[in-house]
Parts: sequence; structure tokens; C-alpha cells
Amino acid sequence: MRFLDQRLHQNRRLVPRRLWSGALLSGLCLIATGCGPLSSRSASLKIATTWSEDERTALANEFKRWLADQPDGQGLAHDIEWLYVDPGESLIRVISAYNKGPVARGRSIDLALGGSVAAYSALERQGWLANAGMPGGIRWRIARREPIRFAVNGAIGDGRALLAGGDPSQIIAYAYPGRRFTFDDPRHAPWALAWAKSVLNESDWAAGYARLVRTAGASQRVCRLAGAALASVERGEAAVAPALLREDRSETNSVVFVSGPRGLDWVEGVAIVQGGGNITLSNLFLEFLGERGQAEAPSTVDVSSPAADALLADLLGATLVDAQNELSAACETLGFTRQWPVYEAVLTESPPWPPASVAKLLKGKDSGALLETLLQQVAPEADCRSWLFRSWLLPEHPVDDKLLAELADAVKGRLVREERFRAWLRAEWTAWARQRYRRVDRQARRTFLSVVPERVERTDGSSHP
Repeated sequence: MRFLDQRLHQNRRLVPRRLWSGALLSGLCLIATGCGPLSSRSASLKIATTWSEDERTALANEFKRWLADQPDGQGLAHDIEWLYVDPGESLIRVISAYNKGPVARGRSIDLALGGSVAAYSALERQGWLANAGMPGGIRWRIARREPIRFAVNGAIGDGRALLAGGDPSQIIAYAYPGRRFTFDDPRHAPWALAWAKSVLNESDWAAGYARLVRTAGASQRVCRLAGAALASVERGEAAVAPALLREDRSETNSVVFVSGPRGLDWVEGVAIVQGGGNITLSNLFLEFLGERGQAEAPSTVDVSSPAADALLADLLGATLVDAQNELSAACETLGFTRQWPVYEAVLTESPPWPPASVAKLLKGKDSGALLETLLQQVAPEADCRSWLFRSWLLPEHPVDDKLLAELADAVKGRLVREERFRAWLRAEWTAWARQRYRRVDRQARRTFLSVVPERVERTDGSSHP
């Protein structure tokens, strides 16, 4: 009897396993024949996008009608599951969260639509984009171009002056001291980085950087959160800010959107994501966009280095945002003492390379051990340390676009992908900028106070001796 009970117990445990195995086999057979629940003929399309709800609805309806007329579209599902991504959010983080193997959240993303082309270049380099038979070797396309606009509050004095001054796009193309201008942190707002790049590329890079420093110093406040600059204009705290015109933001009686100078465009991409579950429908959707003129091949101007862009954003964030309190104080002192011509070149120069702390160590007699320790901390890989040390030994010069490109490409991009190096470099730039701005502030005050007795006039018209 005891033996019989054991056999019955074993059979009770074996039955569910056999049933489960049979169900699994049946499911695999259904999927293999194209009739299962995961088949591309029944699964919807999942698209991560920065586009507005109205644009998404219109696009889905047009795709449904287009698909019904295609021979390859017969019987295919046309439902689109939209995943909205804020324009200031990282596409890489979103896609990796949904498509990264066992830790994926929900069903994988099939396509990405919208967002900066720099984000698509980064996605391609990290292997997140599928080839999908695209010619030219580039795995993404340009979905649309729209001008980066300037939100202007005409209800306050500076805004009224800008709107009444003739061609607003020429007046507010680049802000200058005295205007209540603000912008978003380029590290978090891609459109702010695009605006800053247009300033840098307008003429000489050093002159463009100096213009950005003057702009940040005279700004109401540089906003750390993406979209906060536009909100500041709407509240009347600032008069002008570069911004994107989105569905949740529209022109009002006081705030209008003015186009910037020609060439100041916000360029957005589209691509099929690697690891998506519906490649057939993804290719058809890309074909549909192509017929609408929303999947054009990027030109050499559109393709930029995402690593160089990230370094530029770090530079501007460190010197214009993180050090803004010191910069604003220095600009206020120079404006009050009327010493801009004397100190402007010193104030608006970009940080040096090698960084100031490294240059000091290089000049020291017994600093070899400290340099070696620093190199090991910021660049653990031997070839990255070697490249970095050689670059430090070159003659000192200000940071510019050429240096950023060299850093981005160093050791096949591995140096800039080292987060410890990036964090150290951001801290170096911030510390240097704060010290530079404080020194200019102190020197300007000292110079002004040393000559102020000669400039203060008496009430009777004579001056102090």
C-alpha cells in the first residue's frame, strides 16, 4: 500500500508537467505557422515617440488607410501602441529599459520616431538600431525638420521692444546683455544645445563661445530642467527663450513664437529598433513615412558625433549653468563699473587644455606620483591613460570644437565613454569657471574702488582730488 501511494503521488506531480509540455509545444507550433498570438500578422506596432497626441492620432489613421491599399498589408494588424517620450528624455534609456533582455519592461519597442538626430547616432553606435535594408550604411532616417523658435512675451517691456524692432528673428537671434533672455540647460534640452551650436558655428568658435558666456551672464536664469525656460517666459519672469512649439504650448495674447535665423532647425529622426517584435510592420511603417517625405536620408551636415555633442553639453552646462551665480555676479560688476572692455576677453575665454589642475601638476617638481594616480583614477585602461597623458603634454590652449572632437574619437571613443573621466572633466570645468568669474569680479571691484574718488563729482560741479 505504501508503494502504491508513492506511485500515485509521483503521477500527480507528473501530469501537470506533461500537460504544460504539451501546451508549450502546441504554442510553439502555432507561432511557427504564423497563427500564434506573437505573430507579426496580429501583433500591434509599438512606437516610442516625442510627437504630440494630435500628430500621433493623424499618423495612425493615415497609416491604417495606406496599409489597406498595400498588397503586403492584407491581414496585418494596423494598431499602434504609442509610448510618449518627453523631448528632454534620453531615447537610449527608454529603449534599453524596454528592449534589454530579461529586465525589459513590457513588450519591446519596434520603432523610434522623433527626438534629436544626435540621439539616433548614439543609438546606432551602441547597436540599438536594425539595418532594415537601408542604403548608405546609416540605420536611421530624418523624419522632419522644424525651426527652433523663440518664445517672446510681449506683455513685458523687453518683449515688446523685441517685437516692435523690425525683424524679430534678427533681433533675438543672439541675445546680448540687457535683455531678459533665458534658455534651458543644454545637458537636458537638445533644442537648447542645437541653439548653442548654431551660435558657435555662426563665425569663429571662440567668438561664439564668448557670446554664449555674455548671454548666460545677462540671463534672467538659465533653467536646469528641460522646458523650464518656456515656462519662465509664460510667467513673465523672462522675455525671450529658445523653445519648441508643442501641443501643450500654444501662442497666447502675451506669448508668441518667432522663427529664428535660417538654418536654426530642430531635426528629428526615425529608425527601426533592434530586438522589436514586429519587423514586417516596422518596415511597412518606414515605407509609409518615406512616401510622405518623412524618412529622408541624412546629409553629412545632419550626422554629428554624439560623443562630441555630449562633451559640448558638459562644457556649457559646467561653465554657464553650474557656475552661473559667479558669472552673473561678475557680469553685474562689469556692467556697473563699466569695465567690460578691460575684462571681457578674460571672462569669456573657454577653459584651458590641459585643465588648470593638471597644468599645475605638470609644472611641479615632484608631482609624477600624483599625475600617475590621477590618470589611473580617471582612465583605468592603459591605452586611454597613454593617450590622455600625451595630450596633456601638448602646448596649452583653450578648449574648442577641435579638441572636443579629438576627445570624442580618442582610443576609438573609449575614453569619453568612461564615466569617471567625464565626471572628473565636468568638475574641472566647473571649478575653473567659478574661480575665473570670481577673480574677474574681485579685480573689477578693486580697480573701480581705486579710481572711484577721482570720478565722484561734488554737488557744486567740481570733482574729488
